[in-house]
Amino acid sequence: MIGVKNQERILVAVKTIKKGGVVLMPTDTVWGLLCDFENPSAIKKIFYLKRTAPRPIALLCSKIEDLADLGIEWPDDAKKIADKLWPGPLTIILKSSSRRVDLVAGGEGTIGIRIPDSKVLRNMIDSFGKPVAATSANYSGRPDAALFANIPTEISSSVDFIFECDITPSGAASTVIDCTSTRYKIIREGKISQAEIDRILQSK
Repeated sequence: MIGVKNQERILVAVKTIKKGGVVLMPTDTVWGLLCDFENPSAIKKIFYLKRTAPRPIALLCSKIEDLADLGIEWPDDAKKIADKLWPGPLTIILKSSSRRVDLVAGGEGTIGIRIPDSKVLRNMIDSFGKPVAATSANYSGRPDAALFANIPTEISSSVDFIFECDITPSGAASTVIDCTSTRYKIIREGKISQAEIDRILQSK
């Protein structure tokens, strides 16, 4: 159960995102900025809040089926890793053949994807009806915000909705792995170690 208050907040958050707004919300890792990945003005606002030039932004989804219409290429290793470690603090970079992700994708249509370990957040994504763009609620290059108090006031006062709930971020950013080639590559090692990933791939 996610509670009546969270259900009410989900409705407001979804309405905000559908209108092109930016939502500030705790995730299972750190506080994040969430928006519609296909809305240019919302994506532009996130870059403005983070004081950064346009750059790739990851997508959060509630289940793998959410990605069905995004032309995602799933190598066998990526499938095996996702099956064992999602939901959880792992962002997998994959290739997409869809133009829908152009606003948030990296070079050659690469896109970071994660299923968060938060029922409230996954419920919100389900209610929205598709993945959301998500990035940490901090200035680019500065430490991630594990606590609301760590978020710059200029960011928290400029978002369109603050989703306060009982999610407690771990404070550790997600591990990011690139699975766009034959051998995965760790881009950022977070809570999930390379040793853990290797054990999964080596298991039958």
